[in-house]
Amino acid sequence: MTYMWKVAPLTFWIQTDDPAIARKLSRRKSLKLVAWGVNVYLRVFQISNVRPDNARRLLRHITDQESKKKAVSG
Repeated sequence: MTYMWKVAPLTFWIQTDDPAIARKLSRRKSLKLVAWGVNVYLRVFQISNVRPDNARRLLRHITDQESKKKAVSG
């Protein structure tokens, strides 16, 4: 599964346990690896200075899937 959430204004984290998606994310210069799993395949990438709609578009382009759930403000 691949998830994305907002950690600060214009900064998002993308978490995946799919090696193919992680490989695609690691190739992008705009993304930075910020966390990884130990004893489990897990990668978390950060993208900064991007509007929410552009972040969703990037995730949709890389995963070839529509987002299943919208963010909830709280």
